[in-house]
Amino acid sequence: MLQQQREGIWRDFAADHFIPVPDGIAASIQEPGRYRLAALLSPWSIVYSTAADARATATDGRYPADLRADAGRTVEISVLSQGLPLANAPLTLRGPVRGLPATSINTDAAGRARLEAVTVSAVSVEVLGFAVVEVNLEAATVELQPEVNGAER
Repeated sequence: MLQQQREGIWRDFAADHFIPVPDGIAASIQEPGRYRLAALLSPWSIVYSTAADARATATDGRYPADLRADAGRTVEISVLSQGLPLANAPLTLRGPVRGLPATSINTDAAGRARLEAVTVSAVSVEVLGFAVVEVNLEAATVELQPEVNGAER
């Protein structure tokens, strides 16, 4: 995914083409600006490139950028219903980047799901039969107790 920085904020930006090249990938840029690439590994793991400044003229028309390695962190989510673990429950996770498809995983026998290489601060989680919940991934362990769909508050 291509992003452009405007007024200090990185926003998704349309690229006409992403072209494989021997050293990686090239993205078409239609206007001057600061750009970076985002490699979407999963809804919870995104790796960003260094910024390329296309405001200055490049003699060869290239503005190189390198992906920055980020090992991320491990987050364990415990999913409970009425205080009891939801064993082997299917979870659907959606990240902050539009256009990235959701990923489905299952909790283990103790109602836990382990996310590796977490680099984003939050994801939305849907447990079948329960309301979608925005989950903060800043802590190493998270307890999730979603409400049953249609339950009154």
